[in-house]
Amino acid sequence: MLYTIYIMECWNCRRKLANMKKISIDDAVKYLNLLRESVPVVWWKSINYHYARRTRQITRYRNGDTLPATQVFYERVDTQAAGSVFIYENCGIKDITRQIAQLNKHRVTRIRLSKGFVFACLQAANEFEEQRTRFFNENEAKDDYMQVREGMELDGCDFVDELLCFDSLPFYLHPVIFWFFSIFLLSWPLRITAECCTSLLNLQLNKLFGTNYLSPSSMHYTGPLTRTSSIRSDQLEAALMDQQYFIVPSYSQAILLAAQQPTCLFSSNYAPLTNDPYILTNYGAIANNNNNDECMSLPVFPRRPLSVSRSMSYSKLQP
Repeated sequence: MLYTIYIMECWNCRRKLANMKKISIDDAVKYLNLLRESVPVVWWKSINYHYARRTRQITRYRNGDTLPATQVFYERVDTQAAGSVFIYENCGIKDITRQIAQLNKHRVTRIRLSKGFVFACLQAANEFEEQRTRFFNENEAKDDYMQVREGMELDGCDFVDELLCFDSLPFYLHPVIFWFFSIFLLSWPLRITAECCTSLLNLQLNKLFGTNYLSPSSMHYTGPLTRTSSIRSDQLEAALMDQQYFIVPSYSQAILLAAQQPTCLFSSNYAPLTNDPYILTNYGAIANNNNNDECMSLPVFPRRPLSVSRSMSYSKLQP
């Protein structure tokens, strides 16, 4: 019995290694460079739904007799799904991922990848929150409930969370040798050897929004990380590609856009994308206090609470 449990544990350990993507060191360097050059797509998705009362006929058994009965239950009905993306044409973008050096000096390297983005200044964070709030406000009243998801994808890249790169497969990772030692209860020396001889690299892919709003002296400024996501959504990404990453404003918003004046003066032209005079600060926007010469102080607007429907559930994607 214990031997069977041991073999099952060895199979589970080997299965994790077999599911990991294995590439050469040169291919790993090319893949990391491709991730740095890729264009980020920060998306939001909302699903409106309500619960409908249904009835169905069931059969119950009591004392050997069959009794028909009617059962009442509630079923979720999805009525509409909408998606949108963050348009960052005005604020600009830059990749600030750390460079990887001397990767070929390690025989086996295990790379764990994650992705996220940061804001370089307060105006870029406000621009993100305005577009995000506008999307939620446009869809929250379409049904009784609304489920919200958000995430980030890298356009043109098949993102992989974990990689195992090596030029030649070492003996302690070969499946035949592993199972030969496992049969004789000697898999633990191979596991210890593989753990000690494998280098671990945790790499965070960071995209910086708001580079057009920075002065030349603060181009290398980065703020704290405000978004992380490693969840794939191929179907939503394909739908957003068909829409060419643009959000068309409504007629009332288009009328009010022309009347609004920008609150900051920058060297590049800034065209606000929405007319909402409030800021949601639930994601920790970065206040840049070192650009008093380049930017006027933002006026304080009365904060308007976000109107909600009967219920709103948020489902944030975790890395």
